[in-house]
Amino acid sequence: MYNLKEKELIFVFTGPDGSGRKTVSKVAAESTLQMNGVISYTTRERRHYEKEGEDYHYLSRKEFETAKANGEFLECVEINGNLYGIKEKDVKDSFEEKGCIYLVLNTEGPKL
Repeated sequence: MYNLKEKELIFVFTGPDGSGRKTVSKVAAESTLQMNGVISYTTRERRHYEKEGEDYHYLSRKEFETAKANGEFLECVEINGNLYGIKEKDVKDSFEEKGCIYLVLNTEGPKL
């Protein structure tokens, strides 16, 4: 599991579906604080207005479960039959770019 270095900070935006956590995070974290976000992975079908690599990384259930079995996820949760998770490599890569990152998680997800 990833160990935070002294000057690394993680901000977590959390709330139930439809609460605006993604919108708030983009305004607060990206626009105001100049932080990078870490994009979650999901097995959920992409909605027509969503973009791969911007809203989520979309995986098949098999791909997700393989990554989970390989220990790639720092955090993962199943909600309504769909899997969601944050990969450790993405957190490390984001910290290399900036020392302060943010995550957008469902209320069931913040178990880091």
